[in-house]
Amino acid sequence: MTESMRSIRPWRGAGGPPLGSLAIVTLALTIAGVVVLVAGTGSAPAPFADATKVAGWYAAHPMAVRIGALLQFGAAVPLGILAASVYARQLRLGVRVPGPVIGLYGGIAASIALLCSALVTWSLSFPGVDASPQVTAILARLAFGLGARHEHRDRGRRERWDRRGRRPTPGLCRA
Repeated sequence: MTESMRSIRPWRGAGGPPLGSLAIVTLALTIAGVVVLVAGTGSAPAPFADATKVAGWYAAHPMAVRIGALLQFGAAVPLGILAASVYARQLRLGVRVPGPVIGLYGGIAASIALLCSALVTWSLSFPGVDASPQVTAILARLAFGLGARHEHRDRGRRERWDRRGRRPTPGLCRA
């Protein structure tokens, strides 16, 4: 071997897990959680519905809520890994602007919020949740605020609620 051949570094992969696989796993677990929740319950009460209605809904559908929360928790883990992997890959490529750090912060914050939402939702799936409807409604609102998705069906039409409990204006924003 000549000196010039020794100085050429062999190609190495980017390292870390493949980003596409992490994104697909996160998406699949998120969709599976929504499908299980909708298939097992039909629809959730509105986030700011009457406390007894919210507590009754959680008491009536414990297994679907528990499985949906488990899948939501499972989606949060690869989301955090994806955020860290994208950040590490951008650093390895030499990107030296604030964008990667902002993306890392957003990805980790979203992952932690999703984990907390899943844990609160999971805790609402156990017996006795209807014993104190006010506490149940507060915990359901906390889970909603941390990232849970609620859809309310009323008189055959579906209404989507934003995080402040208002329905978005039709045509201006689509969820």
